[in-house]
Amino acid sequence: MEIRVGERIRALREKSGVTQDRLREVLGLENRQTIGQIEADERRITVPELMTVLEFFDVPLERFTNPFIPMATPKFSWRQSDSEIDDLRQFEERASEWIGAYREFGRALGEDRSALRHTLDLTFKSSFEEATAAGSAMARQLELGIAPGKALADVMQQRMGILVLMVDALPGISGAASTLPDLDVALINRREPEGRRNFDLAHELFHLLTWKTMPPKWLDGEAANDAEAKKLKRIEQLADRFAAGLLMPKEAIEALGEPGEDVNEWVKEKAGVLGVSAQALGYELIDAGIICPEYLHNSSRRKLARRATALPPLFSRPFAERLAKAISRGLISVSRAAVLTDLTIEAMGRLFDDHGVVRPSTMGGPMADAA
Repeated sequence: MEIRVGERIRALREKSGVTQDRLREVLGLENRQTIGQIEADERRITVPELMTVLEFFDVPLERFTNPFIPMATPKFSWRQSDSEIDDLRQFEERASEWIGAYREFGRALGEDRSALRHTLDLTFKSSFEEATAAGSAMARQLELGIAPGKALADVMQQRMGILVLMVDALPGISGAASTLPDLDVALINRREPEGRRNFDLAHELFHLLTWKTMPPKWLDGEAANDAEAKKLKRIEQLADRFAAGLLMPKEAIEALGEPGEDVNEWVKEKAGVLGVSAQALGYELIDAGIICPEYLHNSSRRKLARRATALPPLFSRPFAERLAKAISRGLISVSRAAVLTDLTIEAMGRLFDDHGVVRPSTMGGPMADAA
């Protein structure tokens, strides 16, 4: 893939707040127009000049040689607890490469980016009832059906242009929202139970839809003072209420019918139908007057076990499809793709199989032969 070094220099300069004239001085060039030519990739930057740029901005050479590091750094907001910051930053760098690769492959393949960016008309002063109603309204508008959680990831990708990545995250990380000027992404820890995964996905969707009006912090719960902490806590509560309304709208609750004789078992069964946790469904059923508040006392006392659910495939079908096309078109080699995804070549083949994507012919395997 072609690496546009000049474009990356421009993005780095603008992000750092450095003027073209200042960069001209650093490089010892006679006129500012030369910087413009370099940034437009009309004039090649020399090796000594590139080394000077790296030293001035204090960035590694990979920042310019790795085509999958996005030119515009993605913004992240992580839902996590007790993660080591250094480990989280390293994982974020890997996630940035996955996002950057998806974006650059799409650009090289000529695939249209979503021209629409969905938003929610909510602020941190909105009521919890308004957030719940917004979630329920979105479930209807997106036609998520009577089990919204099970349809949400596909609909986000197909109708909203939001990339969903199921990943093997670090311990303590449940998910993250990430945004670029032309791409929104939700990363979800695929090793969480299904109900938690779906709730996290809906929660991250809220942040993506309200990023401009209520930008989340890099770390969930991070605050500079008490006033900010109070505001951020309310935003997280609004996100939770939106997620509850989206995953358990009135229509879905009504479709569950009447409780069985064993309320605990009935709630667990219906939670599986909706793809939510039994505890989350319990709260909604109490609010709807379908079961009594005593349920929560009994369920917590009995410590209901989480249901075992199947592990979803890594990443997502759109990601796998674009990666397979990139390999087939020669945009990336099979071995480099394996490094990008942190998989062996054999495991990457299974990734394509799991998503029902035809393997590139260069990989071999039954699905590639069938093609």
